[in-house]
Amino acid sequence: MPWPEKVIRQFQTIPPNPIESDFHGAYNKLLCTLFSPDTDFTVVLGYPKPASSKSSDFIVTFEFFFENKPVFILELKKPADLCFISSRRAADVHIRERLGDLADECPIPTLHAVSAMGTRLCFYHLDTIDVAADIIPLGIPRHPTRVNDTAPMERWDCDVLDAEGEARLRAVVDSIKTACENIANA
Repeated sequence: MPWPEKVIRQFQTIPPNPIESDFHGAYNKLLCTLFSPDTDFTVVLGYPKPASSKSSDFIVTFEFFFENKPVFILELKKPADLCFISSRRAADVHIRERLGDLADECPIPTLHAVSAMGTRLCFYHLDTIDVAADIIPLGIPRHPTRVNDTAPMERWDCDVLDAEGEARLRAVVDSIKTACENIANA
């Protein structure tokens, strides 16, 4: 099922060479399409934070709560960051830290997250039942003396505006909604 025309229109308003804030309205519209405001889901736009203490680069976070408990994270960076190893590394580290921070509070068996660089998506998840579970995709250790790519560009392997990207994002959201329904019906 393709995105509604009003969602597509928001993405079409994004200028060439965009920054993160140019995507706020488009992602807000898209996410409100997936998580209707007349449900028990609440989306909170995190205040932009530097990706690291040595950087002026920002990561914008949308966090989704079900009955005030975290169930989904979407972090947003500008599309140009996809070209830089350091920017991908910062996004990867940050989203892994947020998954770790929120896992204990998540009421469903899997905490999902998406790193969006413009419209390109990288999907993450963490089993919240198994305390020894790894975050998927597995992290790639940083080499202490050489440059290595700890967050390969290929991980951002689909576009939210393409059929595959839409289907993958909708599948994640559907699994979250189903898990939350199971809580509500328990």
